[in-house]
Amino acid sequence: MSEPAPAFNKSEWGNMTLLTYLNCETWKETMTLVLEAKNAYDIVTGEEPEPEQIDIHYQEWKIRAAEAKTTIHLSCSPAVQFLLRGLRSSGVMWTTLLARLENPGTHIGRTTIQCKSRACRLQNDQSLREYFSLLRDYRLQLISTPQDISDDEMRTRVYNNLPEQYLTMIKILENQIPLPTVEETMDALRSDEQAASLKKESGDEATGSASSSCGRYR
Repeated sequence: MSEPAPAFNKSEWGNMTLLTYLNCETWKETMTLVLEAKNAYDIVTGEEPEPEQIDIHYQEWKIRAAEAKTTIHLSCSPAVQFLLRGLRSSGVMWTTLLARLENPGTHIGRTTIQCKSRACRLQNDQSLREYFSLLRDYRLQLISTPQDISDDEMRTRVYNNLPEQYLTMIKILENQIPLPTVEETMDALRSDEQAASLKKESGDEATGSASSSCGRYR
């Protein structure tokens, strides 16, 4: 399910990325902090139930509940707001969003996981072990579903999303007969990463030793 790049909702705490079908985890963390700051998180989770109308705190509770509902709604992208149509309770809105976007048992949940898997890229500060673990996790969640990720699709995602330093190893793997399994492919690329890291460390040590020697003979 494609969407434009996430927009932002301005709040008293700064700009907050809108909830889309791709960023539920980070949105949930941020929204939890916002709701806690508004003293409304317990209302949303149901830990602070609606008091009786005769209670002296009733009006104050209603104000916080209304703020929570508005905050959640305005923090969603237009495509996600569609899921909230007709909902008037912040608690129902919250549980609906998490159930629909996080749960692989629903079509929307599976589609969300599929989109995350396709958008997954190796980050600058991320090792291949961490990156492949994330891809495996997405795949496991979709096993035996209509969005199941095949071996060929998994290899394609691994090959297409890596930086140029792995091109030589990728070409070797692509031309092997029989074709390596997905796990064999990942193991080979991780070994290549480790070899490159050791080579870099050896080069750094050699450079350091040469610098020290030069210093002694000056």
